[in-house]
Amino acid sequence: MNTISWEGISHNYKSKNTNWFLSVSIISITTVIVSLLFKNWFFAILIVIVTMTAMLLANRKPQKVLYSITKSGIQINDILFEWDKFKSFWIKDGSNPLLMIVTTKITNPVLYIHFPKYKETEIKNALLSKIKEVEFEEPMLDKIVDILGF
Repeated sequence: MNTISWEGISHNYKSKNTNWFLSVSIISITTVIVSLLFKNWFFAILIVIVTMTAMLLANRKPQKVLYSITKSGIQINDILFEWDKFKSFWIKDGSNPLLMIVTTKITNPVLYIHFPKYKETEIKNALLSKIKEVEFEEPMLDKIVDILGF
């Protein structure tokens, strides 16, 4: 197998305006107040931590990433994911195609890789020689995260 390489982005980025941050703040403050009224201190603290994390990550710009499909596996920058770590893949078509790879990991069950449209056939053929193609939908949580603008 020949090595296939391309440069892509680490994640999609959606610009957020002050209304987005204001909405998140209002929802979070309301949730904290309600949880405090019910004397659920742990949940109130959890909401504060989650809100702060979400706001910090909200403006994170995508980074350039070097992707490679090799005979040993898929390499993302300097990290090699060996073929035995993958169960299947699916390519989500569109103007910005997305390679979704189901992994054996519990913590990161789906690996998302952005690639240029002109590489689609080459990437698909290389993957078919190593893992099976199985159509699947994005997990609901990922869809919600996308709707929220992350």
